[in-house]
Amino acid sequence: MSRCYRLLGDVKRGRPFAQQALALARETHSLPLEILALRCLAEYPEENPHSCLRRALRLARHSHRQLDQAACGLALAHLDADAALWARAAYLLEKCGADGWLVGHNDHQPLLLPLIM
Repeated sequence: MSRCYRLLGDVKRGRPFAQQALALARETHSLPLEILALRCLAEYPEENPHSCLRRALRLARHSHRQLDQAACGLALAHLDADAALWARAAYLLEKCGADGWLVGHNDHQPLLLPLIM
Protein backbone atom coordinates (compact mmCIF):
# COMPACT_ATOMS: atom_id res chain seq x y z
CA MET A 1 0.00 0.00 0.00
CA SER A 2 2.88 2.35 0.78
CA ARG A 3 4.24 2.27 -2.75
CA CYS A 4 0.79 2.56 -4.30
CA TYR A 5 -0.07 5.67 -2.32
CA ARG A 6 3.35 7.21 -3.01
CA LEU A 7 3.05 6.62 -6.74
CA LEU A 8 -0.38 8.24 -6.61
CA GLY A 9 1.24 11.25 -4.94
CA ASP A 10 -0.27 10.69 -1.50
CA VAL A 11 2.94 10.51 0.53
CA LYS A 12 1.16 11.38 3.75
CA ARG A 13 -0.99 8.23 3.53
CA GLY A 14 1.70 6.00 2.05
CA ARG A 15 4.62 6.44 4.41
CA PRO A 16 2.87 5.11 7.55
CA PHE A 17 2.21 1.80 5.80
CA ALA A 18 5.94 1.28 5.27
CA GLN A 19 6.69 2.32 8.85
CA GLN A 20 4.07 -0.10 10.18
CA ALA A 21 5.43 -2.91 8.00
CA LEU A 22 8.94 -2.28 9.36
CA ALA A 23 7.68 -2.35 12.95
CA LEU A 24 5.79 -5.59 12.31
CA ALA A 25 8.82 -7.15 10.59
CA ARG A 26 11.04 -6.38 13.54
CA GLU A 27 8.43 -7.55 16.05
CA THR A 28 8.02 -10.88 14.24
CA HIS A 29 11.68 -11.21 13.20
CA SER A 30 10.71 -11.48 9.53
CA LEU A 31 13.76 -10.68 7.39
CA PRO A 32 11.86 -10.73 4.07
CA LEU A 33 9.27 -8.27 5.39
CA GLU A 34 11.97 -6.06 6.89
CA ILE A 35 13.79 -5.94 3.55
CA LEU A 36 10.61 -4.98 1.69
CA ALA A 37 9.63 -2.38 4.29
CA LEU A 38 13.11 -0.80 4.13
CA ARG A 39 12.92 -0.73 0.34
CA CYS A 40 9.58 1.08 0.61
CA LEU A 41 10.86 3.52 3.21
CA ALA A 42 13.82 4.29 0.95
CA GLU A 43 11.34 5.80 -1.52
CA TYR A 44 10.68 8.63 0.96
CA PRO A 45 13.54 11.18 1.11
CA GLU A 46 12.83 12.02 4.77
CA GLU A 47 13.56 8.39 5.72
CA ASN A 48 17.25 8.54 4.68
CA PRO A 49 17.11 6.38 1.54
CA HIS A 50 20.82 5.49 1.59
CA SER A 51 20.61 4.11 5.11
CA CYS A 52 17.40 2.15 4.40
CA LEU A 53 18.81 0.68 1.20
CA ARG A 54 22.16 -0.28 2.74
CA ARG A 55 20.41 -2.06 5.62
CA ALA A 56 18.03 -3.80 3.21
CA LEU A 57 20.97 -4.82 1.01
CA ARG A 58 22.83 -6.33 3.99
CA LEU A 59 19.73 -8.29 5.00
CA ALA A 60 19.09 -9.41 1.41
CA ARG A 61 22.64 -10.69 1.10
CA HIS A 62 22.40 -12.45 4.45
CA SER A 63 19.17 -14.19 3.41
CA HIS A 64 20.30 -14.85 -0.20
CA ARG A 65 17.44 -12.82 -1.73
CA GLN A 66 18.94 -11.97 -5.12
CA LEU A 67 15.97 -9.98 -6.42
CA ASP A 68 16.06 -7.75 -3.34
CA GLN A 69 19.84 -7.44 -3.63
CA ALA A 70 19.41 -6.28 -7.21
CA ALA A 71 16.59 -3.89 -6.30
CA CYS A 72 18.67 -2.27 -3.56
CA GLY A 73 21.71 -2.09 -5.84
CA LEU A 74 19.72 -0.46 -8.64
CA ALA A 75 18.19 2.08 -6.27
CA LEU A 76 21.56 2.93 -4.73
CA ALA A 77 23.11 3.15 -8.20
CA HIS A 78 20.45 5.64 -9.22
CA LEU A 79 20.87 7.74 -6.04
CA ASP A 80 24.66 7.83 -6.42
CA ALA A 81 24.82 7.83 -10.26
CA ASP A 82 27.08 4.78 -9.96
CA ALA A 83 27.25 2.87 -13.26
CA ALA A 84 29.43 0.11 -11.78
CA LEU A 85 26.88 -0.61 -9.04
CA TRP A 86 24.13 -0.61 -11.66
CA ALA A 87 26.08 -3.20 -13.68
CA ARG A 88 26.52 -5.46 -10.63
CA ALA A 89 22.81 -5.25 -9.83
CA ALA A 90 21.93 -5.93 -13.48
CA TYR A 91 24.15 -9.00 -13.38
CA LEU A 92 22.22 -10.28 -10.34
CA LEU A 93 18.96 -9.86 -12.25
CA GLU A 94 20.45 -11.76 -15.17
CA LYS A 95 21.54 -14.57 -12.83
CA CYS A 96 18.02 -15.03 -11.51
CA GLY A 97 16.42 -14.72 -14.95
CA ALA A 98 14.78 -11.37 -14.24
CA ASP A 99 16.85 -9.12 -16.48
CA GLY A 100 13.76 -8.33 -18.56
CA TRP A 101 12.98 -5.69 -15.93
CA LEU A 102 15.97 -3.72 -17.21
CA VAL A 103 14.58 -3.16 -20.70
CA GLY A 104 14.37 0.58 -21.32
CA HIS A 105 16.17 1.50 -18.08
CA ASN A 106 19.69 2.56 -17.15
CA ASP A 107 21.48 4.04 -14.14
CA HIS A 108 19.95 7.47 -14.88
CA GLN A 109 16.36 6.20 -14.78
CA PRO A 110 14.91 4.86 -11.55
CA LEU A 111 13.59 1.33 -11.69
CA LEU A 112 11.22 -0.02 -9.05
CA LEU A 113 11.37 -3.78 -8.94
CA PRO A 114 8.33 -5.55 -7.47
CA LEU A 115 8.09 -6.21 -3.76
CA ILE A 116 7.87 -10.01 -3.51
CA MET A 117 7.78 -11.93 -0.24
